[in-house]
Amino acid sequence: MRSGTPNAQRLDALERRTLSSLRSGLEPFGATILDSDRFMHELTGEYTDSALPDLVTAASDAFVEHLTPQELAQLAAFYRSEAGKVLPAQPVWDLEGNAHPPLSDDGPLAPLFEKSPQLKASMDHIMTRGLTTIADLFTAERLAGIVADPEIAGFEDETMRADVVEALGRAE
Repeated sequence: MRSGTPNAQRLDALERRTLSSLRSGLEPFGATILDSDRFMHELTGEYTDSALPDLVTAASDAFVEHLTPQELAQLAAFYRSEAGKVLPAQPVWDLEGNAHPPLSDDGPLAPLFEKSPQLKASMDHIMTRGLTTIADLFTAERLAGIVADPEIAGFEDETMRADVVEALGRAE
């Protein structure tokens, strides 16, 4: 479990949902995830260790580039308010790529995006980069490699491991 920051909480929740889904998907094949932490690190480590911090930095840079110091102060004040504290705990986008608050067209940042189309364009670009990175990293081939490791995933019938790995490899 990560520290208590909103982004960390969001990543923890995503990992729990991912593990639950993958456990359910592997169960019919007599497979279990033996080492959840290692499984998730193999699956998400490259994203959370490298790509995500780069995206957060790019977003911060975009706000600094396109907003005045007064607007940045107002934005910071909003995020310190009760309404603003709730937003970071929400997903930034769903699995279909639809933006959630605060980045949606009707979210609390909409007035800033209306005022600064360049900021909106920058944030859209950053969101697209994030989704592209996720699509590139979270592949069936990557999952196959993780499931192939007997220290990470166990099978009641080891002959099923090769079948599952092969099927995942063909899924792309």
